[in-house]
Amino acid sequence: MVDLKQLMETKKKEVVGWTPEFVDNFKCKVKFITRAELRRLIERCTVITYDKKTHQRVDRPDEDRLYKQLSAYILDWEGLTPETLARILPVDVSGLEGDIPCTENNKITLLKEAYEFDDFIRESITSLDSFEEQKLEEELKNSEALSQQD
Repeated sequence: MVDLKQLMETKKKEVVGWTPEFVDNFKCKVKFITRAELRRLIERCTVITYDKKTHQRVDRPDEDRLYKQLSAYILDWEGLTPETLARILPVDVSGLEGDIPCTENNKITLLKEAYEFDDFIRESITSLDSFEEQKLEEELKNSEALSQQD
């Protein structure tokens, strides 16, 4: 008999893929995370405080810690040009040339400051469907390339 929980724990593989375009040609290479892992990540980034008036427990996210944790699931990106950056952040890009590099600080800044980017990444890293679609597309391209060589 197959035990899905045990299968998840022992047969888990790393799944990596590219997101759809966020804006213009800007897309990210991300690592898949299960729903349970995302819940644990969010729990680790939750701060417990108490309301001074009601003395009730209040859980709130530590956004800095959460963005740092989420940034680890962004492995790379492409297409983040100064022009694209200016469309998603209110920054002066005059004098910048070439693509904006995918660094730890840049990932965290985008997650914190670019409207809807954090939601986009959260949705992308938990959507196994998009990873499977990419895998099927790559397999189709590879099979077409092989058939053209024959």
